[in-house]
Amino acid sequence: MGKKKTSQDKPENPFKAVGMVAAFGNIFCQTLKEKNDWKLRMIKAGMGNGLILPDDWDTLSEEVKAKRLDAVIAETRK
Repeated sequence: MGKKKTSQDKPENPFKAVGMVAAFGNIFCQTLKEKNDWKLRMIKAGMGNGLILPDDWDTLSEEVKAKRLDAVIAETRK
């Protein structure tokens, strides 16, 4: 009979905590800009050089930034 799988068989996602802390921006911050700034700071802190922003990041609207940052956070939760 096959080995029973346990939660220990699945490798731990090292970025899960990064995404969770970044998502707190939705709670701690008021404006969309503040939320985006928080999320970006937390993601940068957790991923370091693993996060490369597009050259036009500063010209994007806050709505587009939020969509992209939320997509990064969603990926960390997988």
